[in-house]
Amino acid sequence: MRAVETEKLAELFAACSNAGRWGPDDELGTLNLITPATRRRAAGLVIEGLSVSMASDLTMQHTPSTDSLTSHAAFTDPAAPIAVADTITLQVHGWSTHLDALGHIYTDDIGYNGRRRADIFTSHGLSANAITALKDGVFTRGVLLDIAASRGLPWLPPQHVITRAELEHAENAAGLTVEPGDALFAHTGLTARHAATSPDNPERRAGLGIDAVLWLRERDIALFGGDSRPTASKSTVYRRTSVSRKANASLRRAPRPSRRMWAASGRARRGPSRVP
Repeated sequence: MRAVETEKLAELFAACSNAGRWGPDDELGTLNLITPATRRRAAGLVIEGLSVSMASDLTMQHTPSTDSLTSHAAFTDPAAPIAVADTITLQVHGWSTHLDALGHIYTDDIGYNGRRRADIFTSHGLSANAITALKDGVFTRGVLLDIAASRGLPWLPPQHVITRAELEHAENAAGLTVEPGDALFAHTGLTARHAATSPDNPERRAGLGIDAVLWLRERDIALFGGDSRPTASKSTVYRRTSVSRKANASLRRAPRPSRRMWAASGRARRGPSRVP
């Protein structure tokens, strides 16, 4: 796919932007779409009350699919002889399960709601658009769209660009409708692909095309995550723009569920309303 021209990319930013939508002081972005009514609806979907982990295992033995734990030390505490403790250092991007703060991505040094990076970011952290804006937690309906399975495939190839039509096909296959305030997870079969092949570059993953990103914006989802990239490969976007920047401009939230979630997703696919 050819690179998107500068002017076209600017139009896409404008079409997807949520700047000012919830006022000049907002730091939640699309999480504002999760209303009390949205939470009550999600709570009403629980049938079996199963808990499905979205956590990756922490390990010092790095593989192409793990990179979060960079150091770990366990010790006894002389000040508290009845206890043991440990310290860890995490690199919470790449493959590790994490949720981006709105202060993570900038376009020409401008972040969410028009805040300049120089004004809010220092060596001490973020003074606005920080992850602490989520201190009250997130509770909403989770929707799993299995793009690979809906196409009759065990996995999507790394160069695959997910389209609007494929999202809608997976939506129909799941027998549901993506609604405002949903947390949407796209499954491409990454774990199965890595188990069956030896990827020359593990960073190469299927991702969303431009029309798919616009579809997510139109559906007003609150969160997007999965084993796919927020957008497709770097060749599909303007070369001065990072892969995730366009997705963050449109969605402003991008959690990264781990492989374990997809191991559990077979149960969720058989009963899509079991876990909100």
